[in-house]
Amino acid sequence: MDKRKNVIVIGAGIGGISTAGYLASRGYNVTIFEKNSYPGGRCGQYMKGGHRFDIGATFLMMPGVYNDAFSAVGKNLTDELDLIRVDPVYKVKFPRNKEILFTSDLATLQKQFEEVEKGSFSSFLKPGNYVLFSHFRIYTWDKIHFLLLGCISSCHLWNLPMV
Repeated sequence: MDKRKNVIVIGAGIGGISTAGYLASRGYNVTIFEKNSYPGGRCGQYMKGGHRFDIGATFLMMPGVYNDAFSAVGKNLTDELDLIRVDPVYKVKFPRNKEILFTSDLATLQKQFEEVEKGSFSSFLKPGNYVLFSHFRIYTWDKIHFLLLGCISSCHLWNLPMV
């Protein structure tokens, strides 16, 4: 008779699959229930008329979270997945046909910023930049309270500190 504890995980999205893998690596007997006929959740896709449509994330914004999930089950992210760098990551359009292609090439990024608004790049990089700082604070807060600690219930939301 199997003495391991049985666990049910609802949903085979990235969170459910990560949780199931983590629990299985710790000796639990895990069963996953998924409403769809395929896993992936928001990282999934569907096909129609010979075309593939992503229904969620198309680029990796938080590689540390994925590294942690793979590490938790004794795997290495880069050993399991072929990651392809996408640069630029995305495009922001402005009035009068101006746009910024967000790239890791700072010289190119600077040229684009300055074409949209003179002096904007130095403000963008300035220590204490409110926009960058506030987004970093929100990212850090979300990572701690939702990804690492987990939001246990809707009541838990009322007790979270504000950013």
